[in-house]
Amino acid sequence: MYFKQYGAERTGTNYLKRLIELNFSNAVVFGSVLGWKHGLYETRNGPDPQCESHQQWLDQCTTGETVHSVDGHQLPFTRTELQESISKLNYLISTKDLRSWVYSFKQFRARQRPWSSDDVAAWCRRWVDAHGNWACLLESHGGALVEFEYLLRDITPTLEAIESRFRLIRKNREFGNEPRIVEASTDLGLLFSRMHFEPKPYQNREYLSAIPIEIHRTIEKFESGAQAQLRRLRSASEMRLVDYQSNLEPSSL
Repeated sequence: MYFKQYGAERTGTNYLKRLIELNFSNAVVFGSVLGWKHGLYETRNGPDPQCESHQQWLDQCTTGETVHSVDGHQLPFTRTELQESISKLNYLISTKDLRSWVYSFKQFRARQRPWSSDDVAAWCRRWVDAHGNWACLLESHGGALVEFEYLLRDITPTLEAIESRFRLIRKNREFGNEPRIVEASTDLGLLFSRMHFEPKPYQNREYLSAIPIEIHRTIEKFESGAQAQLRRLRSASEMRLVDYQSNLEPSSL
């Protein structure tokens, strides 16, 4: 079973890949294979499209049977394997609440820089645009949406829904979790920190008090667009979780 992942940076894509491959014996999760996972079909890291399909990506990234990932590493998959997988891809989209994501992205990409409304506006615009592209993908090809907040609350409902939807084969009776932080990784393999991930700051929404009020106002300008794309993704997702009915709404300030 082949999965192609998409999701903005810091939405738990590597964590989700780890959970699926840790718990199911018949699942292979492509990160930035057949396209940059934070975009669509880019052949390099960064939102700069160079082709318009998985097939074009494969043609551009292949020499003989050797295929290179977006970060230039030789992949453990041959051209023939990836060619055969294209028609069998199942799409997984990871997402995170916009305010939570802005805080995470700031910590990841601009920790040493002061908050900037211009930077945040550009980040939010990119978030909304990317989610619109992924909504189109699910609407046309089908797939599943995985929301970071639900995954942190309890991995079981999400993994059970993925298991049922895609008829995966569970390795063990109980699902195994990954306590370590799954760091930014290449497609040669996931990288793990010695530190364990602490979900409480996100579960308790502690990031809200860490974001300056003027930045909250900037984010507010994009929240209606973000919610519209999220509704599209939820509607197009072929995976249903019972507690989607009690969705975590963004805070109002």
